[in-house]
Amino acid sequence: MESGERSARQLGKELGVSEWSLCHWRKQYRENAAGAGPTGVGGTSPAAPGALDLAAEVRRLRRKLETVSRSGYYAHSRKPEGLRRRQDADLKEQIEETFRESRHDHPIAPNRLLPTEGIAPVAAEQTWVADITYLQTGEGWHYLAAEMNLASRRIMGWKSAATMESSLVEEAFQKAAFSSAPPRLHHSDRGSQYAAKSFRSLLDAHHVIPSMSRRANCYDNASLESFWSTLKTEYFHAGPPPTRAQADRMIFDYIETFYNTRRLTPPSAINHTPITSDHSSPKPPQ
Repeated sequence: MESGERSARQLGKELGVSEWSLCHWRKQYRENAAGAGPTGVGGTSPAAPGALDLAAEVRRLRRKLETVSRSGYYAHSRKPEGLRRRQDADLKEQIEETFRESRHDHPIAPNRLLPTEGIAPVAAEQTWVADITYLQTGEGWHYLAAEMNLASRRIMGWKSAATMESSLVEEAFQKAAFSSAPPRLHHSDRGSQYAAKSFRSLLDAHHVIPSMSRRANCYDNASLESFWSTLKTEYFHAGPPPTRAQADRMIFDYIETFYNTRRLTPPSAINHTPITSDHSSPKPPQ
């Protein structure tokens, strides 16, 4: 390198570009200059005009960047929170709450839906499965608990509320047990509501055997998970209702006047609804 000539690294550092890019551009310039014939003037090397062109381009880009208002970022940060961002925040809070609810010190019942050597399985007609889901409304999340007959897929009882307390699942079970004889086996997830002492005492009072899904395994309660998906797809597809009261009316209309009485559900036979397929014992007279 001749005296007074700067290296690619030094020049790239001054111009704010990488040494590789500068060398690549210089190589292209030399190839172009070689194809067009000698263009050097006064002993100027071919790299010098290329470097000057590059420096001019860098200055042009810097001037363009300086025209961007720095206040634009602060104006964006002060914008009101959009609906999508609020929904995402609500969903994140719901997921965190569900995760917290699954971490508790209550006893966990084994999964008695799975075949166990030496233990006779409980018939599906004598098994209820239970779960909680949440529905979005204009007033916030609305929680829904349900009890389903595993054989007929009939919703035996349900309860909704603005909070996910143990009373939510207790009232859903009590409503189901009021209209039909309690099952022999009750299956749910490991949520704190179903593992709470108050709900376990409720099952004991009705001589019901508890069963719970394996950890983080939604397939153990697939029947009720499928019902939640059907409910939301068929009745809440148009968007969240404005109030929780409206959500309750929609839930009642779907379960009591359509799903249980008119909707054909597998594994029922053709032209059978959950009610016509339900062979569980009626509630004995008081």
